[in-house]
Amino acid sequence: MLEGDLSKLKRGLERLPAATFKNTQQAFRQSGQEFQRKMTLERFRPYSGWKNNTDQMQSRTGFLKKSLGYSVTGSGLGDLELRVYSAGIKYANLQEYGGTITPKNGKYLALPIGKALGPRGIPKKRGPREYPEGFFFQSKRGNLLFGIRVGKGKRKKIEPLYLLRESVKIPPRFGFRKTWNELGRNRLLRVKSAFRAGVREAFGGPI
Repeated sequence: MLEGDLSKLKRGLERLPAATFKNTQQAFRQSGQEFQRKMTLERFRPYSGWKNNTDQMQSRTGFLKKSLGYSVTGSGLGDLELRVYSAGIKYANLQEYGGTITPKNGKYLALPIGKALGPRGIPKKRGPREYPEGFFFQSKRGNLLFGIRVGKGKRKKIEPLYLLRESVKIPPRFGFRKTWNELGRNRLLRVKSAFRAGVREAFGGPI
């Protein structure tokens, strides 16, 4: 009886590294999927206008949302690693940490507004220079704008297309670290469960 128990224990110990690695690796993948899904569903919302007064990102081109991903690497428990990332988007850090944008050339940034934007919030043209009929003017509130004249006769009016600013402050909205931290307990519970499942698999039941 004792010899049989020792033999079972030996086989279980031999299978333990592979079994726990397999289950923990799957738990890491599930954690990566959960992070990506939560970011996609909760940190972005459809475009609803050029003013954004929420703490979410307005999805315009969809590039930032598509940049989100995860990877699980390692050949054993000792080097098993989960990485979550946003890749290939230069402005991801700006959206995560916030910051101030200033013009690289000239005095002002030209921010597209109104009819300068398509239905998804994507600028129709690259800037004021592509509107040769346009002109600069100042609003009653003192804002410097660029626009064009539209309509005829009594219906003739000025259509603002760009708001000019010396700088623009971008608030932190991406929520990458916030989302990762919020899911910390889920990751821990998932890994604990995976390790227990690996032990049961290795020994053919609980020990």
